[in-house]
Amino acid sequence: MLALTSVIITIFLINQFVLLIENAARGQYSVLSVIKLMVVMLPLMISYLLPLGLYLSIILVLGRWYVDQELVVMRACGMSTRELLIKILLFSTLVAIVVGILSFVLCPKIQRVHNRVLQDIAEQSVVSHILPQSFTNLGNNKTFYASKVSHKNKNLTNVFLAEMDAKNHWRVTSAESARESNTAPWHGRYLIFNSGGQLNIADKDEDYHAALFKTYGIRMDIPDSKISSWPDDATTSSLWSQYFSNAKVAAELQWRISLPLSVFLLVILAVPLSHLRPREGQFGKLFPAILIYLFYANFLWFGKSWVADGKVSPALGLWWVHGFLVVCIVFVYLKSFGWDRFKNLICANKKAVA
Repeated sequence: MLALTSVIITIFLINQFVLLIENAARGQYSVLSVIKLMVVMLPLMISYLLPLGLYLSIILVLGRWYVDQELVVMRACGMSTRELLIKILLFSTLVAIVVGILSFVLCPKIQRVHNRVLQDIAEQSVVSHILPQSFTNLGNNKTFYASKVSHKNKNLTNVFLAEMDAKNHWRVTSAESARESNTAPWHGRYLIFNSGGQLNIADKDEDYHAALFKTYGIRMDIPDSKISSWPDDATTSSLWSQYFSNAKVAAELQWRISLPLSVFLLVILAVPLSHLRPREGQFGKLFPAILIYLFYANFLWFGKSWVADGKVSPALGLWWVHGFLVVCIVFVYLKSFGWDRFKNLICANKKAVA
């Protein structure tokens, strides 16, 4: 389970790293910001992917036991499918507890940390995004270029800034050097140009205005509002009172419940799904197992969005997705073991009850 979960998380982290490093290459994120986001994403991914790692590990282990005839020996020694399932569920309970703690307690806190990192990225120094000898989009139709960037991105040399306003008029500013400052007499963050000139060009107009300056400042916009992902970052205890009055809260709470619940449902499905007939390979049931999980996981994501948007009633919520998996479980048990063994599995005999 640990090996499979580690591999799956590594694959997802690499995928996220490629997306983040692309933003860093465009100058939107610094390298330190990418590292912070990757660290914050790790526990979030563990809560999502640990049930999948347990689910696939059971299928692979039991599949190996079927191929090596070890399960045949176990059954000959008196171990039934019911007893095997109970032993696996006992271990899975520990995994479900870990996932539940992550889902109900830690993930909301981590989500708040993730929001703070994004806020820091939005408010961080403008020049920290700038790469030497590369055009950088500063937003609001501003494009910046610097031939050299000093240590710690404090001073820029041979700079160029092109701006376009709402009337499609261009303003081009060039200077020998530039630096960022937030100590000007006016409130805000400014990009200060030294020893340069400016050219204003109107659209479809032969006239232009040129000027030279010793010092010139341009105010850079900074977001004032804080980044929030409520109710994803809200504590579980604060959401219960709004469960019946707010669809977004209902969707979030049902999602948090679904993560530990999925551990038990996937484990119960994995036991019959790993059943192999003679001459079947160890990985014969891996593809249908992954296919069922993809349907289940994707409909959980879609279902959460549908409930939050009001497209699905909170009363139905995500429970229909779990119902779909229960139907798959019953079908797989009947196909693998037949009705008689399935009935014995779910119904304890009188001796077991006593």
